[in-house]
Order: sequence, then C-alpha cells, then structure tokens
Amino acid sequence: MLDPNNLSTSKQPKFKFLIVDSGPLIKGVDVRHLAEKVYTIPEVILEIRDKHSREFLTQISFDIETILPNGEALKEVVNFSKKTGDYTSLSAIDLRVMALTYMLEVQVNGTKRLRKEPVKSLTQFGGNHKNLKKAEIDTSVPQDDDDDDDEKGWITPDNIMEYQEKEQILSVKTKKDESMDIKVACMTTDYSMQNVLLQMGLNLVSVEGARIKKVKSWVLRCHACFKITTNMEKQFCPSCGGATLIRTSTSTDMNGKVTYYLKKNFQYNLRGTKYSIPNPKSGRNANNLILREDQKEYQKALKSHRKQKEVDIFDPDYVPKLLIGSGSSTSCGAPVIGYGRRNPNEATQGKGKGKKRR
Repeated sequence: MLDPNNLSTSKQPKFKFLIVDSGPLIKGVDVRHLAEKVYTIPEVILEIRDKHSREFLTQISFDIETILPNGEALKEVVNFSKKTGDYTSLSAIDLRVMALTYMLEVQVNGTKRLRKEPVKSLTQFGGNHKNLKKAEIDTSVPQDDDDDDDEKGWITPDNIMEYQEKEQILSVKTKKDESMDIKVACMTTDYSMQNVLLQMGLNLVSVEGARIKKVKSWVLRCHACFKITTNMEKQFCPSCGGATLIRTSTSTDMNGKVTYYLKKNFQYNLRGTKYSIPNPKSGRNANNLILREDQKEYQKALKSHRKQKEVDIFDPDYVPKLLIGSGSSTSCGAPVIGYGRRNPNEATQGKGKGKKRR
C-alpha cells in the first residue's frame, strides 16, 4: 500500500486538468504531480468502498473536485459510443466520466481536434502482411531517370552536420508541441472507455502518467455476418443470432483507427456438420442441443450458471458441496453450445450384442 506522506510532490504537472476514474484511485495511484487540478464525478467517489482505498483517498494531500458534466457533453459521448459499439459495455458512471473529459476539452481547446464519427476500421490478415490493394498498385516497375543520379536528397560527409541539426530541432519541436497540446486528459483502466476516448480524439494517460497512443485488447467477431461485439461473455452473435463468435485481437491508435488482426487462411471448424442434427426430445432430461439464444434450455442453463457465479468462494463460511457429499459433480462452466468440444462425426464403439442362445 502506498504511503501518501512519503510521496513526493515536487514534480511539475504534465497536464492542466486530469479526469480520473475509480480504477486508478482503487489502485492507490498518486496523481498529485500529474495535473494542476484533478476532477471526477461524485459517483466515482461513492464507488470506492474498499477500506485501504478510502484511507488513501482521505489521507492524500490533494483535493479532487467533483463536477457533473452537462447534458450536451453526455449526449455526444452516448451517441459516439453507440457508433463504436461500446455502449452496451459502458455503465452510466463510465459515460459521465467521459462526458466530463469531453466538456473540459471543449472548454479549453474547443472541438477542432475532436471527431464526430469513428475512423473507418482496418482489417489486417496474417499479422505483418501489407494491404493487397496497395501491393497490386505498386507492382509496376519504375523507369530509370538520369536526373535522379545527382546528390540531391542523399546524406554525404559535406551535409551530414546540416541534417543532424534539422533532426534535432524537429525532435525538440515535436516534444514541445506534444506536451503543450495535452491540457486535458483522462486516466482510466477500463478498455471500453479507452477505446471510445481514443476514437473521439480525447487524450488518454496510463496510471504512470504516460500518454497512451495505442490500446490492444480482444473482441468477438462473427464469422457469418462479420459483426463485432465487445461483450466477451456473449456466446451468440447479437446481429445474426448464430453461435459463430470467434475471439479476435484488435488495437486502437491515437488517431482513432481500429485494426482487427485476422489469421491468414483461417479454416472454420465444421465439426458436427456431416450429419443432420437429432430431433428434439421431450421430457425433463431430454438434453437437447442448444443452437440459439432464445431456446428455453439455454435460458435455464444460463440462469443456473449465473447463480453459481454469485457464490463467493472467498467467503470463510463457503464449503464446496462436493466436499460434504452433496450436490452433483457437473461442471459449473457456461452452457455448452451445440456439440461442444465433442465430435459427433467420430464413430463410437457400440455395445456388442451377447451370443444368441440356441
């Protein structure tokens, strides 16, 4: 646990305004040296219920000002998060924290660097492979030109000092411009918030105070309709309803561009498609295949799974039922979709019939 009394506050603030989420405060991150003023919303303070985090928050020597965002900023954030597909993964508190960041950014810098629409996403196949369209365009062989044989554009012993001076001035200029640009920033550990903030053009910083220029995470991509969902607990596509969701890596850079990394020559698993599915059976123990989200078997299994997840295994009075001889030995995982990992096309060894009596 960090001791607030031993933390140094002599560092010069990097930002004018810093908006913090509950994540950095729960982790005990000292943000006194990062900004001149630290803001949040009242709900974030109420979210911090951990004893150590509350003590850290009360003992630390800086004041966190609580402000409510205006309705216009909240409307902009809600509309943008719906366009990126992160709206369902965000809570009301997350939306208000981002709305506060948006409101302060507009007050300080205006809306010139903010985006109204998400940047078009890019799909990259095979990791380091370049775009095929670009490769097809650049396949033509360039013609030789005698004018290119001079020393223009080349670094020679005569002009090397001049090039070094230019590069030095350029690097110092970019560092100064970048530090002067960041007046309002948001600190959060939630991926959905980070994704929306970067795509909107708002500044995002890590818990160490460094500017985050790229966020990497995972999403679920439907192999049938190619729709993307950020809800990693989904088992069925929210668009077409099929059980065709595949985990896909993605990244979002500071320019708001979202890139999805797909495996080259990917072969979809066709297990269980050789023979027709069995007809549904009636009865309590029918054990029918789950093929859609609205099936009563799936809803019943999902409800049971959620109840099992609510059991607190860190409770000192909690004893697993299997240790006391009660309960069943069934797994408490998510409901099995279709045939699961079992391959129904494999021939199973049937029970041999006994010898016929004469």
